Amino acid sequence: MLPLLIFLSLTAAPPEVTPGDPCPKCPVSERIIIRETVCNPCPTTTCPKCPCDGIIPDMKKILDDSVPSYGKWARPGEEMQFTIRRVIPDYHISVLGLPRGATFDPLTLTFKWTPSPLQVGTHVVLVRISLGGKSMERSLKIEVWGESDSYLYPGFRSAFLIPRNLDAHGLHYGLAFLITGYSWIKRNSSSGPSHGRLYAFLENLESVKENTGYTLHYGVGVELSLEKNPRRYFAIPTFGLEIGGSYSSRITTACSDGRCNDRAGGDFVFTPTFGIILYNRSELWITLGAGYHIPVREWNDFRGFKFTAGVHYGMW
Repeated sequence: MLPLLIFLSLTAAPPEVTPGDPCPKCPVSERIIIRETVCNPCPTTTCPKCPCDGIIPDMKKILDDSVPSYGKWARPGEEMQFTIRRVIPDYHISVLGLPRGATFDPLTLTFKWTPSPLQVGTHVVLVRISLGGKSMERSLKIEVWGESDSYLYPGFRSAFLIPRNLDAHGLHYGLAFLITGYSWIKRNSSSGPSHGRLYAFLENLESVKENTGYTLHYGVGVELSLEKNPRRYFAIPTFGLEIGGSYSSRITTACSDGRCNDRAGGDFVFTPTFGIILYNRSELWITLGAGYHIPVREWNDFRGFKFTAGVHYGMW
């Protein structure tokens, strides 16, 4: 008799709760959140049920608690990741419309992506949650921001100068040390050149001919891309200008008022340039360039074409 009474008590219908009154709380793992805040039924028969109509899981609240509402941002070539927060363990999360190269782990709820330059712009994915036979989606905006700035990084370049009076002075060659003070990359629709840098340089050139001395070039320069928004890391055409001075150990003869003096001297030099960025990331520039070397005092002898190849790397 006693076992029968126990069985009947266990299988009796759960007590009703007056509409408008809160339901007894259940363990989080057994609770279904619903839109009617006064009702809180459990998916098991161990908890009382509320007499409410149209009870459905409150997907909006779950999305509010789980999905970032402010969006995310990333840079080309850099991995970004974030994790969707699981509020309660009963629902399933999936991400739809993943960009190319992006992954989402349904176990750890982690999103990972390394966008390319071709993917600069706004991307929208859909986060879907499923619970109690119902599902709801929310869009999540990911902005791939194509701008980056760098400051004060070194570089080296080789240089070749073909002077106008090549027979007398010979081909000049040498190395230069550069400091880029500021550079920028804008892989988006912003106005102006997408790539640019401002730099200072010190260059030592020697001639293939003997006993012609050496020439030091020094100055500042600017390099700008011709394109507004090249969606690539390589083959970016540029133009620019270098302005500075030079000092030559070569002895020249200067005459004035019938008197001539042998001296080593300097000159003012400016060089319009054009070239190509072979490869570029925010911290690395590999460049080829050409320009027309224009000295003021030694215009007749040393104006001519100049060719360069350089590597510039941001170490900090």
